[in-house]
Amino acid sequence: LGSHYPTYDQIYKLVVNKDYDERDNMFSHFETVNPYNMSNNMQFPFSNLRVDHLDALYKMLGKNPQLIVEVGSFHGHSAILQAQYLKQRGLDNVPLVCIDPWTGDLGMLLFRNDWDKKLTPGELFDGRSTSYWQFMANVKHRIDNGEIFSKTILPIVTTSIVAARFLFATQITPDMVYLDSAHEFDETFTELTLYFHALAPGGIVFGDDFTWEAVSHDVKKFAAKNGLEIHHLDGVTWAIQKPVV
Repeated sequence: LGSHYPTYDQIYKLVVNKDYDERDNMFSHFETVNPYNMSNNMQFPFSNLRVDHLDALYKMLGKNPQLIVEVGSFHGHSAILQAQYLKQRGLDNVPLVCIDPWTGDLGMLLFRNDWDKKLTPGELFDGRSTSYWQFMANVKHRIDNGEIFSKTILPIVTTSIVAARFLFATQITPDMVYLDSAHEFDETFTELTLYFHALAPGGIVFGDDFTWEAVSHDVKKFAAKNGLEIHHLDGVTWAIQKPVV
């Protein structure tokens, strides 16, 4: 079906419904729309993506990516790592679209006290996750410090399935998709099916937590159904490449 790589400005216009302005955009005016007074905080401990993973993935891709999608961004650890990697390589024209409803997962609903008091104090307010505003604060901090380009990370606040259908509707074809979302039986399979379809030819979908039973079950099921190889970057991070033809 070929590839379609819109620019950061083009995707921003689609999502925000206004042109991107360097002095007036979702990050530059974040302080005025920060209802929970969030500031930079990378306390959340569970993020497994590393630079050596990205080295291996870019080598597997065989080129620099032109567009990246991340599904499941939470506080932004993996998005920031990828954005820093892009800056180190001088790739200032690669959008990194971060898809997340920022509502939390099943574990956050079941174990309220752990999330509110232990893992990430301040994560909940009146029963609502504050993770979107934490994500925005963390990303803005890196932009302001010059650690990442101002036009790399672009959040889309919606579910993974709605966002996948948005990619289909707009014919956006990422070269790389990082899948780190629900980790539930059948959900991972569904997301993997949708985002693999959205990939550009030769693109790579990769993900976290292969040690989780639901994740490994669904990734193996998808690979077997489609006759595809699972590449293991370590015991946790996995990748599947889409054939060129």
